[in-house]
Amino acid sequence: MPPAQLRARIGPAHADLETFLRSGEQHAQLIRDLLHGTGSTPESSAPLLDFGCGCGRVARHWDGTAVGLHGCDVNARMVAWCNRNLKGQFEVNRLEPPLAYPDETFGLLYLFSVFTHLPGAMQLEWVREFDRVLRPGGYLIFTTLGEYYLGLDRLRPAEQRAFEDGELVVLFGQHAGESFCSAYHPRRYVETTLSQSFEYLDCRPGDDVETHDVHLLRKPLKVRDGESASPVGSG
Repeated sequence: MPPAQLRARIGPAHADLETFLRSGEQHAQLIRDLLHGTGSTPESSAPLLDFGCGCGRVARHWDGTAVGLHGCDVNARMVAWCNRNLKGQFEVNRLEPPLAYPDETFGLLYLFSVFTHLPGAMQLEWVREFDRVLRPGGYLIFTTLGEYYLGLDRLRPAEQRAFEDGELVVLFGQHAGESFCSAYHPRRYVETTLSQSFEYLDCRPGDDVETHDVHLLRKPLKVRDGESASPVGSG
């Protein structure tokens, strides 16, 4: 198990070992549930990339499965721990693109609580990079702070109005990649702006159990004249 000091870096609540294990298992199952709705699985979409893998909160729950696990994170200590203790290949990435992986490497890429701490321009850069490393038909899953957070009094009236008008609201954007930076995404913004060239497939709105909105996107297939194609992992 990663030490409490590392677990706390991904969120203070995860210093508690039971919380760390339970939340990772729940998010791994959430990924399975979202893909199940498309007729796919993590195994049929392999290899997968856990972007912002931290100390393996979700990645550890793919042990014993054929998902072709890769992970990356800006924190070198987290990555080193994963490489010593988990099955998979883990790399250090920079705060901004590019990634070291070749074009169209992965069939599934997911990130939890990453876009929630990046300014808008950097989020768009990363979506373009995810488009590059995902193969056609590949799936992208990510979380955002959505409607659930409007009831928590985190935004001032002007910021709340901007959110309700469909605008991304970013606080302390100068602290990109840190918990000080917090981004609030209206679903309309995710669908029309952040998704860019992806197909927007599904959203699980935040609630008292999973407070973040969870979004499922798919990279469009390349279809030649007279040919048909199926999504990654379908059938």
